[in-house]
Amino acid sequence: MRKRLSVIGLDPIALLLILFVASLFVPVALAEVVTFTVPPLSYQTYRVTVSSGDRVTGSVSVSGGSGNDVDFRIIDPSGNQIASYGRITYKTFEFTSSSGGTYQFVFDNSFSLISSKSVTFEYTVHKMGLVPSEWLGGSLAPIVAVAGVVILIAVGIGIISSLAARAQPRPEAQYSYPPPPAQQYNCPHCSRPLVFVSEYQRWFCPNCQRYV
Repeated sequence: MRKRLSVIGLDPIALLLILFVASLFVPVALAEVVTFTVPPLSYQTYRVTVSSGDRVTGSVSVSGGSGNDVDFRIIDPSGNQIASYGRITYKTFEFTSSSGGTYQFVFDNSFSLISSKSVTFEYTVHKMGLVPSEWLGGSLAPIVAVAGVVILIAVGIGIISSLAARAQPRPEAQYSYPPPPAQQYNCPHCSRPLVFVSEYQRWFCPNCQRYV
């Protein structure tokens, strides 16, 4: 028999289902920091895969050479340049992805003839939940909606069954103590009838006022 969570009165399985449904839509932040070197007369691309509607924030810090800079730009999954910041030493950025796919962050040092640049790239992808945002629209929307309804029904059934089980008296509450023995005993001191005290599981003599 599963132990129930007495604090909130829910069956553990029902509670897990509720937490699972909630996790589908709770915002999640995925963060990463990378440091790399961009040689002279070259560029380096860092790729990040996101879902439609994700918010991406971050920063770029550059050191090396005489200018401590690289040319920084962002390209979307369709190959369109959505941001160009020129030569930067330090820059913060933020955008919301219009479509799911892989975004390219380009760090261009092709203007430098002899100096390599050290780049520290930090970014965070802010997601709405475990369900990709593009699933909430388009052809997958009905499937996601039906799945959500099924899960919510299962949660409801779990809660109702949990409350119903709590409303029923437990066997251990009905039979806290065993019934007194059917056989009658007399006190060995006064020969009067003894009384069986269930709470202490002992015989008591009302005349002598003591247990025997």
